[in-house]
Amino acid sequence: MKKIKSIISVILCAAVCCGALAANAMAKTSGSVKSIKLKSKATVTIPSSKKTFTRSYKVTVKTHGKASKGFTAKSSKPSVAAVKVSKGCIKVTAKKAGKAKITVTTKGKNSKGKKLSKKMIITVRKASKPVSEPASEPNEDKYIKAMIKEKMESLNFCGVVRVTKNAKLLCEVANGTISDDSDALITVDNQFAIGSVSKQFTAAAVMLLKEDGKLSVDDKIDKWFPDYKYAGTITVKNLLTMRSGIPDYANEYVSLNEYYSRYNYSESATEEENRKATRDWIFSRNLTFEPDTKTRYSNSNYFLLAEIVEKTSGISFTRFVKEKIFAPLKMKDTDTGSELVDRSRLVTPITGKYPAEIYTKGVAFGDGGIVSTAADMDKWMTSLRRHTLLSEKSINEMTTDYSQGSGISYGYGFMFDSKDMWTHEGSIDSYLTYELIAPKKGYNVFISTNRDDYNKLKQLSEFVKNNTY
Repeated sequence: MKKIKSIISVILCAAVCCGALAANAMAKTSGSVKSIKLKSKATVTIPSSKKTFTRSYKVTVKTHGKASKGFTAKSSKPSVAAVKVSKGCIKVTAKKAGKAKITVTTKGKNSKGKKLSKKMIITVRKASKPVSEPASEPNEDKYIKAMIKEKMESLNFCGVVRVTKNAKLLCEVANGTISDDSDALITVDNQFAIGSVSKQFTAAAVMLLKEDGKLSVDDKIDKWFPDYKYAGTITVKNLLTMRSGIPDYANEYVSLNEYYSRYNYSESATEEENRKATRDWIFSRNLTFEPDTKTRYSNSNYFLLAEIVEKTSGISFTRFVKEKIFAPLKMKDTDTGSELVDRSRLVTPITGKYPAEIYTKGVAFGDGGIVSTAADMDKWMTSLRRHTLLSEKSINEMTTDYSQGSGISYGYGFMFDSKDMWTHEGSIDSYLTYELIAPKKGYNVFISTNRDDYNKLKQLSEFVKNNTY
């Protein structure tokens, strides 16, 4: 009897073990959900011109085996913020001020047979003043858009691309997250610091003053800087064309430590204190060549040009470009970085241990201090092609190559891929920008990123140009 009981026990044990093994085998075959990741808090501001506003947030589901990576989402208060699932993201539509809890739940289960959930608290605000809304998506060429989107993803390029031809939007694409620490996705209406592309606006400000008869490009700059020892030999045109011989305050340093210690820039200092530090360094240096004998890129030229705009117009450079350029062209999402009050739409600069230049008053000045969107920059490029702000004569003067074969091809704030392509690149903090205008074909390109990877920007700009122009 004992022997029979023992045999039965062994059989039962074997059955249990076999059942467990079968269950484990099944689990390995079907797989399981390991984790789910979602931003924990977010704030959405509804533009004053809209009743609702939609933003996308990335959801990451990690799995083992063949478990589903799908998920569902619901809102505790759909009247405040409704939510939909779309291609690995949730799209939250803000409807009115308040708070809502967004719950995202996996379709697959973990190893214990349970679905995983994550919550995000959405705070919805109504704009107290006009805030731009995302550009709509008209009937663009879907093939071009898909092709450029695929290229951006393959490069892991975080930023925006906008291409128009004769006022038709060929594509407007955003890719990536606003920073390394955020799951919030970049959208086409996000702002970027455009760096040295800002020089075109400074040159345009000078030309507006020239058209009003308030200065000449042949004026010597001792008219504005009588204490500068070389001012009597340098003209406004020498500054505009990078032919002054003035050393570059922004690039002539061995390390960032030297750069910041040289000027002792401070976010707590006044704009004039920071600008004086730059000006004193420029005026203390010898010229690198005799004026108008070579072309060599120097940010110092456009720093001084912005001061000339102020001294000639009697108002601040920021106020001048806002009133005389941005407002007439309806560039409502463009500003100088140091004057940018609402930074919620500016894609985050990856600054490390140093303060962001774009925010520090007096540092990023006429040589690289402007913040804008892809749509606004398209307005700017179109105005240059159509002469809506400046006369055709002024535009022709700005887009002439004055290098005389000595150094870079440069006009007034423009470089040239060829005679029929006006270009410029921008770099400030971790932002990089590329702009191209082909006036004869009515073609505008704007590309910007907040990830400091010039190789990716170059690859993407060449790809866009070769596949759309």
